[in-house]
Amino acid sequence: MRNTSSPSDTAATVGALVLAEMDRQHIRQTTVAVRLGISQQAVSRRIRGVVPFNVAELEQIAVLLGVPPATFFPSNAQAAA
Repeated sequence: MRNTSSPSDTAATVGALVLAEMDRQHIRQTTVAVRLGISQQAVSRRIRGVVPFNVAELEQIAVLLGVPPATFFPSNAQAAA
């Protein structure tokens, strides 16, 4: 099956998955920003899908949240749903 989503759709989906896990664990964007060494506004742009997360950022967030990095990949989220 081909993936027909655009890069911006993927970035928004990844951002939504990150935000959902942050919400489950009551982790604030400022906490993520400090871990990544970026501003809270930069985290917000990534969560909204305006700017995509890079792999290193997703790995750091996964460590912070204690989940596997694959948690934030859309194909895994769809398979789990």
